[in-house]
Amino acid sequence: VDNHLIGKQVMSFTCFGGYSEYVTVSANQVFILPHGLSFEDAVALPVAYCTAYLLVKVMGSLQPDETILIHNAGSGVGLAAMEIAKKTGTFIIGTSNAGKHQKLKEMGFDLLIDYRNERWEKVINKYSGYRNIDLIIDPLGGKNWRKSYRMLGPTGRLGIYGISSVCGKKTGSFLNLLRAVLEMPVYHPLSFLDQNKGVFGVNMAHLWDHPAKIRNWMNHIIDGLQAGWIRPHLDRVFKFSEASQAHSYIESRQNIGKVILIPDTIHNAAQVTRINSNF
Repeated sequence: VDNHLIGKQVMSFTCFGGYSEYVTVSANQVFILPHGLSFEDAVALPVAYCTAYLLVKVMGSLQPDETILIHNAGSGVGLAAMEIAKKTGTFIIGTSNAGKHQKLKEMGFDLLIDYRNERWEKVINKYSGYRNIDLIIDPLGGKNWRKSYRMLGPTGRLGIYGISSVCGKKTGSFLNLLRAVLEMPVYHPLSFLDQNKGVFGVNMAHLWDHPAKIRNWMNHIIDGLQAGWIRPHLDRVFKFSEASQAHSYIESRQNIGKVILIPDTIHNAAQVTRINSNF
């Protein structure tokens, strides 16, 4: 390994095993922390921002003056996608519960839709200038992918990166997953040809064998951080012993931004105060 990493403060990807005080990772997955970036802020960068960068720029190919719809707008990936889209110069629509709208509007969304009390596709159709969406990023899965695909205009792209609709339900997780799979649309290549639309997926867990690509994407993200247009959004910090509460908090969709875990031994009020003040 390159000895220049020894003694440096770093951040890294890890495919699994992140709920640990110590992890072993490949040196090509390690990035030196930019000056002034805390470890807590750094946690929000690698997976969330890389996922968003692939969805919006690499595979989503978002262009200036296009329109993007971001489902689950208050998530870590949703906010990262908003920042990247804002830098691109696009009109940004988000779906979230109404309690988050004011904060998300302040953060940079142009139009917000309350998915709990409104049919988001009908709301968009009221805005004739934004009826044809160019890029939709959708982590919900199930029948929502069908709706998202229908709302794309010519040359529109649908980026999928999760199946969060199976979370937070009282019935068994397997049954939720099975139902979501049965509700998913089946895309035929000829429909893409006829309608000039596309669908793609992003899963960072399946990209560990491509470190050069990941490093390139992360370098763009770090450049954005240093330029000031990328600002990690942290919502809450939980101790390792509170991991179950952290998962419940996310699944109930209360968070705006990233939720992180830290070892119990370094959790203190001063850190929480400082982290929440970034919000």
